[in-house]
Amino acid sequence: MTARVLVIDDNAANAQLLEARLLRDYYEVKIVIDGAEAINLSNEWQPDVILLDVVMPDMNGYEVCRAIKEAPSTSHI
Repeated sequence: MTARVLVIDDNAANAQLLEARLLRDYYEVKIVIDGAEAINLSNEWQPDVILLDVVMPDMNGYEVCRAIKEAPSTSHI
């Protein structure tokens, strides 16, 4: 079983670079570009690790992290 990694970054180049590196090391990877989508996908997909950008347009990384940690279904991530 491989680990699931959720990459949350609004910069496409950064996200693609991380995805390429992680896929090469056999991780399952999903990328999202905004905070609301990240919260929804975290709940659905249950990643093992989240790599989260702090500076994003709709919700900053701290707000996303707080929402993920407050939800009982994702507080363990």
